[in-house]
Parts: sequence; C-alpha cells; structure tokens
Amino acid sequence: MFLAGPVAEGIEDVTAVVRWRLDERAEGVVDVMTDGAYIETIPSEAALVHVVQLQDLMATTTYEIVVTVTDGSGTAGQSDPVPFVTLATPDTEPPQFVRRPRADVTHVSATITW
Repeated sequence: MFLAGPVAEGIEDVTAVVRWRLDERAEGVVDVMTDGAYIETIPSEAALVHVVQLQDLMATTTYEIVVTVTDGSGTAGQSDPVPFVTLATPDTEPPQFVRRPRADVTHVSATITW
C-alpha cells in the first residue's frame, strides 16, 4: 500500500508535516504519540498522496507517528513507527551585556571592554 513514507518533515518547534504516498486511494489516520502515550489522532481523506499538518506540539520533544490506511474495500495497512524530534523554541531575545562596557581612553588610543 505505501509507496513512499510516511515521513515527518518541515519540523519546527511546535509544528511538523506528515507525508505519504499510496498505490491506491485510501483514507488515512495519523496517530501521534510521545513517551508511549497517544497525543492525538488526525484523519486524512481518501487520496493517493496525503499531507497532514501537526500543530500544537511541544518544543524539543520526541514524537512518534503511526499511519493507518484503509482502502475502499476495507483493506487496512499500517506503517512502522516514525520517530522525530521537534526543534527548540527560537531565541528571540536580543543579547544582553553581562556587565557595562568600559572605556580606557588615552591621548593615542581607546580600549573598550565588556
């Protein structure tokens, strides 16, 4: 049934995308887990190519997805678990001086330290 994937890609701190391709049209379900506990189940309508957006994830967390597909005749297939790790939350704070800059000035030079 699976021709490609599933794969987790476009991984950010709180989002990721799950993609897979099938040999025939089928509905899909993505089970999202972390630490062995189910977080959510996301359905995907019948298609050959599936793209499912995962949202509201936690930064720097290991997740595992399992995709189950069912074709029009009721035949089901399941992927192997696919692990991925979300990125750290981006640092948006500007650098801060640990101590104030100090200037040592003479008539021929200036040295600034911080």
